Amino acid sequence: MLIGIDFDNTIVKYDHVFHKIALDQKLIPPDFSAQKLGIRDYIRQYKGDGNDVWTKLQGQVYGPGINYAIPFSGVIGFLEICKQKDISTSVVSHKTRYAQKGPKFDLHEAALQWLRSQGFLDISRTGLSLVHVYFNSTRSSKIRCLIEIGCTHFIDDLPEFFSDPQFPDTVEKILFDPYSNFADHGRLHRANSWQELINWIKHI
Repeated sequence: MLIGIDFDNTIVKYDHVFHKIALDQKLIPPDFSAQKLGIRDYIRQYKGDGNDVWTKLQGQVYGPGINYAIPFSGVIGFLEICKQKDISTSVVSHKTRYAQKGPKFDLHEAALQWLRSQGFLDISRTGLSLVHVYFNSTRSSKIRCLIEIGCTHFIDDLPEFFSDPQFPDTVEKILFDPYSNFADHGRLHRANSWQELINWIKHI
């Protein structure tokens, strides 16, 4: 058994970082909600060249802004239980090396530094080290990666990733949905928290 886990917005919680940087740059009104998807939709709809503005904001958040991000509650505990039960885990992410818009932040190095600083790469505790972290420049290469390393299960926050025709039917899909944005995706195993996933893994 090998559980693959997405990185951005599955392990890492960025909502308050998106909110802070978007406010600082006056991209959203002061009373705007802090949830990432709401910020994305607002910027795309109301700002000129909204997609480019959003892409640039992502580069700032996933680059230097990651220092202000926190892990989702329970994710370390999940990895610890997997380690105790001899269940292998890997981080498999769709992440380009550099931000696509704006300053050329090294997003891979920023992510690795964050994983180290948060204790994720303590292999005796979490079962993870650098060799278990895979960054992929495209969605297709992410899918190829999870197939090549032998994932039996995959946890991701994006339903469109699981609906990609290249995604293998043999891998169990687990949708991480902490804000219940995708309650209508009934065909997927959906988890609203890492505690829910801890309860699941304890009974395997």
